Order: sequence, then C-alpha cells, then structure tokens
Amino acid sequence: MQTNRRWTRRLVATGLAAAAMVFLGVPAPQAAAASGAKTPVSLRFSWKLKGEYAPLYVALDKGYFADEGLDVKLGEGAGSQAALAGLIRGDDQAVWLPGIFALQAISKGMPVKLVSLYNPAAPILIISWPQKPIRTPQDLLGKSIATAVGETGTTFLPVLCEKNHIDCGKIKLVHMEIESRVPAFVAKKVDAVSVYETNDMPILESKFGDKAFVSLDEAKWGAGVPGSAVLASNAYIAKHPEVLAKLVHAINRGIAFSTKDPNAAAQIMLKHWSSSLSPAVVAKQIDALMAAVPKNTGKPMGYMEKPVLHDALAALLAAKQVESVKPVETYYTNEIVEKAAKGS
Repeated sequence: MQTNRRWTRRLVATGLAAAAMVFLGVPAPQAAAASGAKTPVSLRFSWKLKGEYAPLYVALDKGYFADEGLDVKLGEGAGSQAALAGLIRGDDQAVWLPGIFALQAISKGMPVKLVSLYNPAAPILIISWPQKPIRTPQDLLGKSIATAVGETGTTFLPVLCEKNHIDCGKIKLVHMEIESRVPAFVAKKVDAVSVYETNDMPILESKFGDKAFVSLDEAKWGAGVPGSAVLASNAYIAKHPEVLAKLVHAINRGIAFSTKDPNAAAQIMLKHWSSSLSPAVVAKQIDALMAAVPKNTGKPMGYMEKPVLHDALAALLAAKQVESVKPVETYYTNEIVEKAAKGS
C-alpha cells in the first residue's frame, strides 16, 4: 500500500510538472527533451529532390540527426515562395534554399534569417556550344540566351555586365518557361543557357560528354550570388537556437561525409529518390556542391561573411529584384553555426 501511494504521488507530480510546462509556455523541444523524446523538426527544400540535397539524406541515413536528439523530416518543395510561406506558418522549422532568395525575401519584410550558408557563390555556369563559344562576358554580346522568371543565372546578368563593362542590351534574352530552357539549348534554339553545376551540368555531360560545352563561371567574373543555405524564422531562432544548432551540426557532418565520399553519398541519396540518374551523375552533382563549400577558412562551416552578403544585396539592387535593402545584420546570424561548432 505504501509503495502504491509513493507511485501515485510520483505520477501526480509528473503530471503537474508536465501541466506546468504547458501553462508556462515551455517550448515543445524542451518538453520533448524532458520526456526523453526526440525533438521533431521539419526541414523543407525549395525544390524537388536533386543531388544537391544528398548531405541532408546522409545525415538522416547515418543517424546524425538522431545523434542530436532530433526527429527530422525532409520534404520536397514547390519553389522558394512556397517554402518561405511554410516557414512563416510554422509548418516547417527550417528551409534549405538558395541564399539569394532568402536575402530578397528579407529585403521585402519577411521575418526570417539565414542561419548557415554553404555556397557563398552558387556554382552557376553559362554554357554554350563550341560553334558559338562564350568564354568571357564579352562573348555574350550578340548571342541569345534562354531566360525565365526566377531563374538565377540570367536574373543577375546586369551585375555581370556592370562588373565587366559590357552592354547588356546587346545580349538577346529569350523568355520561356523555366523547364524549357535546357531543352531549347540542346535543340540549338538559343546559343546559351545558365545551369547549376550541382544539377543540370552533370546530366548534360553524361549525355553529350565532358568536353561537349564551353562554360563561363559567373562567380569568377564577379556575378556570384549566395547558393545553398539554411533559413529559419526569427521567432524560431529566438525560441530554439539550440535545436537549430543541433540541426546544423548534423548537416555539417553530412557535408563532411559527402565531401570525403561523394559516391557513397550518391548511393544514400538514391535510396530516398526514385531517379533515373546514375550514381555516377549524382556523385558529380554532390562533388560540385562540395567544391563550392569554403574550406580552411578558420571559421565554422556555414559561417557567413559580411562582404559576401553586402555584395549579394548590391546585386539584388543592380538587378532590380528589390527596391531597397536593410542593414546587413537583419539578414543573418552566425550564432547558430558557432553553437554548432562548439557541439562538434
């Protein structure tokens, strides 16, 4: 009888403690930690599955998220705007998307911040056929290039033109649906198209050969804009920085693994992705992503440098993608990657 009373008192105390957590507004992650359960986190991509997301699936498959006490759900997206809307609604706790779109959204008043940036300059190429090669910005003059609303490579052509003192008005932009650009280039209906090295380029090379195209690296000619990044709402950053730090720590482990063994990372990615692409092509996509991650900087992985963001904001203004910009501190926080580094 005495034992039963003790157990009853313990159960009542536990129930009161749980009720107190709810009453006092203790965030769900803290409550989950108190009960020993894993903290649920939804991480949304800004687009459909592609090889670029492999480090995240490595972190899932290898148990890196679980090691941090996180129950992470990875989800496909339908564009940056939809992903950002889900973040604000609280449907998702983090989004993986090109950093330039985050800067654009924040400039327009969206209450979110970059918490880690893996590609300070997105690996974007303008590719052409050898018969009409485009090796330098000057070679763009008189050429036709496929473009579409929201397509990064041509959106920032004004920056490329300004930096290299050429007249953008002498470049023929051929407007079409975003999915039609590469097929139009392959059919030689346009002279050039912009592609990500982390996506279309390895696919095209697998069909036409590694030396089939002439390429111009936009970043090398001064028109680089931030690529792969993790974003969270200001509200979630304020309430749960420790959860985001754990998330970033696990992602960074996934990136480290993918850098060391892109072939194994490709095999893991294809376990979660019903794709017709070969492991070799996916490994090349992963290689391109890893090549654009800064190394040996003395800073934690994902750390953001002010000059990179200043330049990107200037590019948004030059390309007339925003009317004005805010103080650079509005756009990012390095607190999360610094916390993540301490947990490594």
